[in-house]
Amino acid sequence: MSVVITGGMGFLGLHTIRKFLDEGHEVVATQHSARREPAFLKDDIGKALHIEPMDVTDAAQVNEVIGRYKPTAVIHLAAPPPRGMAALPEYQINMDGLINILEASRENDVRRVQIASSQTVYQGLPRGPFKESDLLPIESNISIQAHKKAMEILSLHHATHSGLDVVIARVGGIYGPMYQTLNHPIASMCYAAAHGTTAEYGRGVPFADDGRGYCYVKDCATAIQLLDAADNLPHRIYNTSGGPASNMSNGDIVATIKKIVPDADLPLQPGSAPNAVPDAYQDISQAGTDVGYHPEYDIEKAVTEYIAWLKENDR
Repeated sequence: MSVVITGGMGFLGLHTIRKFLDEGHEVVATQHSARREPAFLKDDIGKALHIEPMDVTDAAQVNEVIGRYKPTAVIHLAAPPPRGMAALPEYQINMDGLINILEASRENDVRRVQIASSQTVYQGLPRGPFKESDLLPIESNISIQAHKKAMEILSLHHATHSGLDVVIARVGGIYGPMYQTLNHPIASMCYAAAHGTTAEYGRGVPFADDGRGYCYVKDCATAIQLLDAADNLPHRIYNTSGGPASNMSNGDIVATIKKIVPDADLPLQPGSAPNAVPDAYQDISQAGTDVGYHPEYDIEKAVTEYIAWLKENDR
């Protein structure tokens, strides 16, 4: 069986490719502007892994790639760059890209299409844990939140009318090898621990008593693969995060990292932020019941592996 993974050169895409290859799939990874060939994929390129240039906003190009490979599944991970962009091209990547993927999949009889959403859709809810059945506020404070809500609604509406099997994966808080950003507290902490620097945070120094749900990238890739492998899915939307085991305070995460690197310099603010949301993590019991998803990595196992990787690879 073959699978097309859009955004295959992205952080989550690279690890999702590895998971599908390990499960015996032929993988077609699409790339837009950047191409990365990490060591854990190099030996597969040109064999079970094919890399295809593709712009998701180009309907003809999308249809040509999907039509040529005739995949059993499409995993749609392509997204605008996290640094942000102007409103029109961002809209085109999200919305034009979505309809192009859905229509090409319908025309080529793809068995299942998986659309990556985000835990940001839960922003505005007063407390967690967040469940797939939660009613989401229509207001959106950030761009990704608005676009992901719209993509969920539109792709499921398309499925209702077209008969296409569409499933939504709400990705949340992912970190791990091939990833580094100041906007992710664990990524910043692990980078500082690996390189002997003081942790810098793009959104201000975190509060020690606060936390949110995190997910090691390999676990997220496993969840995506399990959602694809299921013969039948009782639901259309699934949380694919770290679950309750990831619901640790920033203070507990720092303490965990210091067990690995005792002299790590990881500053935190005392107490809790005024707008902190209690239990701000995703409930993953639905994915556990329906497809047997249970994260392999707790925080300690994840940061141990991630720090070791950062020492060898930088980012």
